[in-house]
Amino acid sequence: MSMMILSIGVISLASLFPVGMLNSIRAGKLTRATMLLNSCEAMVDLLPHLVHDPDQDGNLVEHNNSVYIIDPWGRIRIGPSFGPLARYHAGFNNETRALGLVSSPDNWDDNDGVDRSELLSLQSNSVIIPPTSTLDLVTVLAGLNSNPPTVYRVFLLDPRGRESRVRTITGVNLAQRRISWSATQPVPTTAFTQLTELRIERQDIKYSWLLTVRKPYFSGGAAPASVDAVIFFRRPLSESNEVTYAASFGWGADNQPGVAGFDDDGDGDVDEVDGSETGWPGSDDLRTVRISWTGLPPNLHQGGWIFEPTRGQWYRIEQVIATTPSAINLQVDRDVTGRSTIAMVPAGIVSVFPLGTR
Repeated sequence: MSMMILSIGVISLASLFPVGMLNSIRAGKLTRATMLLNSCEAMVDLLPHLVHDPDQDGNLVEHNNSVYIIDPWGRIRIGPSFGPLARYHAGFNNETRALGLVSSPDNWDDNDGVDRSELLSLQSNSVIIPPTSTLDLVTVLAGLNSNPPTVYRVFLLDPRGRESRVRTITGVNLAQRRISWSATQPVPTTAFTQLTELRIERQDIKYSWLLTVRKPYFSGGAAPASVDAVIFFRRPLSESNEVTYAASFGWGADNQPGVAGFDDDGDGDVDEVDGSETGWPGSDDLRTVRISWTGLPPNLHQGGWIFEPTRGQWYRIEQVIATTPSAINLQVDRDVTGRSTIAMVPAGIVSVFPLGTR
């Protein structure tokens, strides 16, 4: 009897470990996302053109009464459209500048310290490593030649901890086992230099952001913008992550305005689609979304995010109400803003943070 009681207790405790681990991972992601959010807010405050002149043409009124996306990295990697919306780079129009804006500066991986070597010789803009080194220069060269290229950097180290240099790798010569960087960033090669070790790091973008911007009609210059910051973890950079799906916002799990089969407003018509019965008291309209698809379903789950591109609104999924092989009914975290017929379900979102009016 004692062993049975002990076993029940141990099993109960053991079941808490996976939940605790998942919550810990989630908390870690939210912490890093909040840190990146602070950087995002600072850049929006420092560079108002990010929001008000995203195409850098000096026209501050052309984007009034519209919804659009500020996403330099997505613009470079995917294209000028985010679903049906225009996507802008706001002048950050190459990979280096875009990542410097939207990602964390510590997104580098040195393969757990394995990618290290001694130096055979050091020159102002290159270094040669010995044949006995286990550094995988073949992979580095392939990354540099990929499209778009993978960014690598080299750390030149003094084992005494008195000196170090960091340079972005621009070339690799496999035959000579030479690693090169820009000649405009030379390193000292005097007798006093004790740079005798190196470490290679690969840029590993884990956290990044984009902005969704909503501007009303405004006749007196740049309209005040409502801005949301969307923080991603290992964002999938592909068109398949930005497809649109057929959707019904604000028609409830029964997919009808108001109470299904009932003349809510008493005008003699049942389930009117003109909006007169949508959101009627007692209906399930206000916080429900129905999404349907053909082929593979989108990744929809509790805690995930839905984007309604017509009005530029993000909704968090609170509950999965019902599913079929080709549709799903969802309850979201707040009342939907108007009706729409399309939705997007981008993967990799940690959270969406309202930045208020800018």
